[in-house]
Amino acid sequence: MMHRFRPCWLIIIVITCAWLPACSTGSSTPSTVRITGKVLGDGVAGRIAGAPTLVPIPATIQCNGVSATTTQAGTFSLTLSPAVAYQCAVTATGYLAAALTLAGDGVRTRAIAIDFTQASASRTTWICPSTPGATALQCPALSLQNGMIAGTITDGTSHAPLGDSLIRCTTKGSDPTDPALNGTTDAAGHYKLSAVYPGTYFCTANETKDGYDWYQAQTVEVRPAVVASGSMQICHACARLGYHGGPVMHSYTVYLWFWQPPGFT
Repeated sequence: MMHRFRPCWLIIIVITCAWLPACSTGSSTPSTVRITGKVLGDGVAGRIAGAPTLVPIPATIQCNGVSATTTQAGTFSLTLSPAVAYQCAVTATGYLAAALTLAGDGVRTRAIAIDFTQASASRTTWICPSTPGATALQCPALSLQNGMIAGTITDGTSHAPLGDSLIRCTTKGSDPTDPALNGTTDAAGHYKLSAVYPGTYFCTANETKDGYDWYQAQTVEVRPAVVASGSMQICHACARLGYHGGPVMHSYTVYLWFWQPPGFT
Protein backbone atom coordinates (compact mmCIF):
# COMPACT_ATOMS: atom_id res chain seq x y z
CA MET A 1 0.00 0.00 0.00
CA MET A 2 2.82 2.39 0.83
CA HIS A 3 4.38 2.00 -2.60
CA ARG A 4 1.13 3.09 -4.26
CA PHE A 5 0.87 6.43 -2.45
CA ARG A 6 4.51 7.60 -2.68
CA PRO A 7 4.25 8.73 -6.36
CA CYS A 8 1.05 10.61 -5.52
CA TRP A 9 2.70 12.56 -2.69
CA LEU A 10 5.61 13.38 -4.99
CA ILE A 11 3.26 14.81 -7.60
CA ILE A 12 1.54 17.00 -5.00
CA ILE A 13 4.86 18.38 -3.76
CA VAL A 14 6.05 19.20 -7.27
CA ILE A 15 2.81 20.96 -8.19
CA THR A 16 2.74 22.98 -4.97
CA CYS A 17 6.37 24.02 -5.31
CA ALA A 18 5.83 25.19 -8.87
CA TRP A 19 3.43 27.85 -7.60
CA LEU A 20 5.88 29.26 -5.01
CA PRO A 21 8.17 32.18 -6.13
CA ALA A 22 11.09 30.69 -4.19
CA CYS A 23 10.83 27.43 -6.10
CA SER A 24 10.54 28.98 -9.54
CA THR A 25 13.47 28.28 -11.82
CA GLY A 26 12.88 31.52 -13.83
CA SER A 27 12.64 35.16 -12.61
CA SER A 28 10.91 38.21 -14.11
CA THR A 29 12.52 41.68 -13.97
CA PRO A 30 10.24 44.24 -12.23
CA SER A 31 9.22 47.29 -14.23
CA THR A 32 11.08 50.49 -13.37
CA VAL A 33 10.99 54.14 -14.39
CA ARG A 34 14.27 56.04 -14.66
CA ILE A 35 14.20 59.83 -14.48
CA THR A 36 17.40 61.67 -15.41
CA GLY A 37 18.28 65.25 -16.18
CA LYS A 38 20.28 68.37 -15.38
CA VAL A 39 19.65 71.35 -13.11
CA LEU A 40 20.96 74.85 -13.80
CA GLY A 41 20.32 78.03 -11.87
CA ASP A 42 20.84 81.75 -12.24
CA GLY A 43 24.44 82.23 -11.05
CA VAL A 44 24.97 84.61 -8.12
CA ALA A 45 28.47 85.62 -9.24
CA GLY A 46 27.21 86.50 -12.71
CA ARG A 47 24.41 88.63 -11.27
CA ILE A 48 26.82 90.50 -9.00
CA ALA A 49 29.15 91.14 -11.94
CA GLY A 50 26.29 92.36 -14.12
CA ALA A 51 26.67 89.43 -16.53
CA PRO A 52 23.85 86.91 -15.84
CA THR A 53 24.83 83.29 -16.52
CA LEU A 54 23.13 79.93 -15.95
CA VAL A 55 25.37 77.54 -14.00
CA PRO A 56 25.10 73.99 -12.54
CA ILE A 57 23.92 74.16 -8.93
CA PRO A 58 23.82 71.69 -6.01
CA ALA A 59 20.16 70.69 -5.83
CA THR A 60 17.90 67.93 -4.50
CA ILE A 61 15.36 66.26 -6.80
CA GLN A 62 12.52 64.23 -5.33
CA CYS A 63 9.90 62.25 -7.25
CA ASN A 64 7.25 60.15 -5.45
CA GLY A 65 9.36 60.02 -2.30
CA VAL A 66 12.59 58.97 -4.03
CA SER A 67 15.32 61.63 -3.95
CA ALA A 68 18.76 62.29 -5.40
CA THR A 69 21.28 65.12 -5.39
CA THR A 70 22.94 66.64 -8.42
CA THR A 71 26.55 66.03 -9.37
CA GLN A 72 29.09 68.81 -9.79
CA ALA A 73 27.92 69.07 -13.40
CA GLY A 74 24.30 69.43 -12.27
CA THR A 75 23.12 66.00 -13.47
CA PHE A 76 20.90 63.57 -11.54
CA SER A 77 19.30 60.12 -11.86
CA LEU A 78 16.31 58.51 -10.11
CA THR A 79 14.88 54.99 -10.32
CA LEU A 80 11.22 54.54 -9.34
CA SER A 81 8.44 52.01 -9.54
CA PRO A 82 5.84 52.66 -12.25
CA ALA A 83 2.99 54.94 -11.15
CA VAL A 84 0.02 56.70 -12.67
CA ALA A 85 1.58 60.05 -11.76
CA TYR A 86 5.00 61.31 -10.70
CA GLN A 87 5.11 64.28 -8.33
CA CYS A 88 8.56 65.86 -8.69
CA ALA A 89 10.16 68.83 -6.91
CA VAL A 90 13.57 70.51 -7.13
CA THR A 91 15.03 72.47 -4.22
CA ALA A 92 18.35 74.28 -3.79
CA THR A 93 19.69 76.69 -1.19
CA GLY A 94 19.19 80.28 -2.28
CA TYR A 95 16.81 79.37 -5.11
CA LEU A 96 13.06 79.26 -5.59
CA ALA A 97 11.71 75.70 -5.55
CA ALA A 98 10.26 74.14 -8.71
CA ALA A 99 7.59 71.44 -8.93
CA LEU A 100 5.88 69.52 -11.72
CA THR A 101 3.64 66.47 -12.24
CA LEU A 102 4.25 63.84 -14.91
CA ALA A 103 1.62 61.38 -16.08
CA GLY A 104 2.37 57.64 -16.08
CA ASP A 105 0.51 54.39 -16.78
CA GLY A 106 1.55 52.53 -13.62
CA VAL A 107 2.89 49.58 -15.61
CA ARG A 108 5.49 50.25 -18.28
CA THR A 109 9.23 50.45 -17.93
CA ARG A 110 10.26 53.80 -19.34
CA ALA A 111 12.95 56.49 -19.26
CA ILE A 112 12.15 60.18 -18.75
CA ALA A 113 14.59 63.06 -19.22
CA ILE A 114 13.91 66.37 -17.45
CA ASP A 115 16.36 69.22 -18.00
CA PHE A 116 16.01 72.38 -15.92
CA THR A 117 18.26 74.39 -18.22
CA GLN A 118 16.16 76.94 -20.11
CA ALA A 119 16.31 80.69 -19.53
CA SER A 120 13.14 81.78 -17.74
CA ALA A 121 11.04 84.74 -18.78
CA SER A 122 9.80 85.17 -15.21
CA ARG A 123 11.65 85.27 -11.88
CA THR A 124 8.52 84.71 -9.80
CA THR A 125 6.45 82.16 -11.77
CA TRP A 126 7.94 78.77 -12.67
CA ILE A 127 6.07 76.81 -15.35
CA CYS A 128 7.32 73.77 -17.25
CA PRO A 129 5.16 72.93 -20.28
CA SER A 130 4.60 69.20 -20.73
CA THR A 131 2.37 66.85 -22.70
CA PRO A 132 0.93 63.49 -21.54
CA GLY A 133 3.32 60.65 -22.26
CA ALA A 134 6.27 62.95 -22.92
CA THR A 135 9.65 61.35 -22.28
CA ALA A 136 11.81 64.49 -22.67
CA LEU A 137 11.05 67.83 -21.03
CA GLN A 138 12.86 71.16 -21.28
CA CYS A 139 12.08 73.21 -18.16
CA PRO A 140 13.19 76.66 -16.99
CA ALA A 141 16.31 76.91 -14.85
CA LEU A 142 15.88 77.83 -11.19
CA SER A 143 15.61 81.50 -10.22
CA LEU A 144 17.36 83.02 -7.22
CA GLN A 145 15.50 83.99 -4.08
CA ASN A 146 15.05 87.70 -3.58
CA GLY A 147 17.08 89.74 -1.14
CA MET A 148 16.51 93.18 0.40
CA ILE A 149 18.22 96.55 0.65
CA ALA A 150 17.85 98.41 3.93
CA GLY A 151 19.69 101.25 5.62
CA THR A 152 19.64 104.59 7.37
CA ILE A 153 20.19 107.99 5.78
CA THR A 154 21.88 110.55 8.03
CA ASP A 155 23.44 114.00 7.85
CA GLY A 156 27.14 113.78 7.08
CA THR A 157 28.05 116.41 9.69
CA SER A 158 25.57 116.12 12.56
CA HIS A 159 24.75 112.42 11.93
CA ALA A 160 21.10 113.26 12.51
CA PRO A 161 18.61 110.97 10.72
CA LEU A 162 17.11 112.40 7.56
CA GLY A 163 13.43 111.63 7.10
CA ASP A 164 11.55 111.85 3.79
CA SER A 165 14.76 111.25 1.80
CA LEU A 166 14.11 109.65 -1.57
CA ILE A 167 15.88 106.36 -2.32
CA ARG A 168 16.39 105.09 -5.86
CA CYS A 169 18.29 101.92 -6.88
CA THR A 170 18.98 100.68 -10.39
CA THR A 171 20.79 97.54 -11.52
CA LYS A 172 24.38 97.65 -12.69
CA GLY A 173 24.45 98.45 -16.39
CA SER A 174 20.90 99.86 -16.23
CA ASP A 175 19.30 96.63 -17.45
CA PRO A 176 16.04 97.78 -19.12
CA THR A 177 14.25 94.63 -17.90
CA ASP A 178 14.84 95.67 -14.28
CA PRO A 179 12.73 98.66 -13.21
CA ALA A 180 14.19 101.13 -10.73
CA LEU A 181 13.50 100.47 -7.04
CA ASN A 182 12.18 103.48 -5.11
CA GLY A 183 11.59 104.18 -1.45
CA THR A 184 11.39 106.92 1.20
CA THR A 185 12.98 107.11 4.62
CA ASP A 186 10.84 107.35 7.75
CA ALA A 187 11.28 109.92 10.54
CA ALA A 188 14.24 107.90 11.89
CA GLY A 189 15.95 107.92 8.50
CA HIS A 190 15.30 104.19 7.92
CA TYR A 191 14.19 102.61 4.67
CA LYS A 192 13.76 99.11 3.26
CA LEU A 193 13.40 97.86 -0.31
CA SER A 194 11.89 94.36 -0.41
CA ALA A 195 11.78 91.74 -3.16
CA VAL A 196 15.11 92.80 -4.66
CA TYR A 197 16.52 90.30 -7.14
CA PRO A 198 20.22 89.50 -6.51
CA GLY A 199 22.71 91.68 -8.34
CA THR A 200 24.69 94.90 -8.04
CA TYR A 201 22.67 98.09 -7.63
CA PHE A 202 23.58 101.76 -7.90
CA CYS A 203 21.63 103.50 -5.14
CA THR A 204 21.14 107.20 -4.48
CA ALA A 205 19.70 109.06 -1.51
CA ASN A 206 18.18 112.47 -2.25
CA GLU A 207 17.13 115.18 0.20
CA THR A 208 15.74 118.58 -0.67
CA LYS A 209 17.03 121.35 1.60
CA ASP A 210 17.31 125.09 1.26
CA GLY A 211 15.97 124.84 -2.26
CA TYR A 212 18.68 122.42 -3.40
CA ASP A 213 18.71 118.67 -4.07
CA TRP A 214 21.44 116.95 -2.07
CA TYR A 215 22.57 113.50 -3.16
CA GLN A 216 24.69 110.65 -1.96
CA ALA A 217 25.32 107.48 -3.96
CA GLN A 218 26.87 104.08 -3.40
CA THR A 219 26.99 100.60 -4.91
CA VAL A 220 25.13 97.81 -3.11
CA GLU A 221 25.53 94.06 -3.71
CA VAL A 222 22.37 92.04 -3.10
CA ARG A 223 22.54 88.28 -2.50
CA PRO A 224 19.76 85.68 -2.14
CA ALA A 225 17.72 85.84 1.10
CA VAL A 226 20.11 88.45 2.59
CA VAL A 227 19.50 92.04 3.71
CA ALA A 228 22.15 94.24 2.06
CA SER A 229 23.21 97.47 3.78
CA GLY A 230 22.42 100.67 1.93
CA SER A 231 23.14 103.22 4.66
CA MET A 232 24.42 106.58 3.42
CA GLN A 233 25.39 110.01 4.73
CA ILE A 234 24.40 113.11 2.83
CA CYS A 235 27.05 115.82 3.00
CA HIS A 236 25.43 119.27 3.05
CA ALA A 237 28.85 120.95 3.40
CA CYS A 238 30.14 119.37 0.21
CA ALA A 239 30.06 120.97 -3.21
CA ARG A 240 26.65 120.53 -4.76
CA LEU A 241 26.43 117.91 -7.48
CA GLY A 242 22.96 117.16 -8.77
CA TYR A 243 21.71 113.90 -10.23
CA HIS A 244 18.49 114.13 -12.18
CA GLY A 245 17.75 110.47 -12.80
CA GLY A 246 19.27 110.27 -16.28
CA PRO A 247 21.59 107.59 -17.69
CA VAL A 248 24.80 106.98 -15.74
CA MET A 249 28.04 106.30 -17.61
CA HIS A 250 29.85 103.36 -16.00
CA SER A 251 32.67 103.08 -18.53
CA TYR A 252 34.16 105.09 -21.37
CA THR A 253 36.46 104.74 -24.39
CA VAL A 254 39.37 107.10 -25.06
CA TYR A 255 40.56 107.71 -28.63
CA LEU A 256 44.04 109.17 -29.29
CA TRP A 257 44.59 111.07 -32.54
CA PHE A 258 48.12 112.18 -33.46
CA TRP A 259 50.23 113.25 -36.43
CA GLN A 260 53.27 111.15 -37.32
CA PRO A 261 56.01 113.05 -39.24
CA PRO A 262 57.50 111.35 -42.30
CA GLY A 263 60.39 109.05 -41.50
CA PHE A 264 59.23 108.19 -37.98
CA THR A 265 57.72 104.86 -36.92
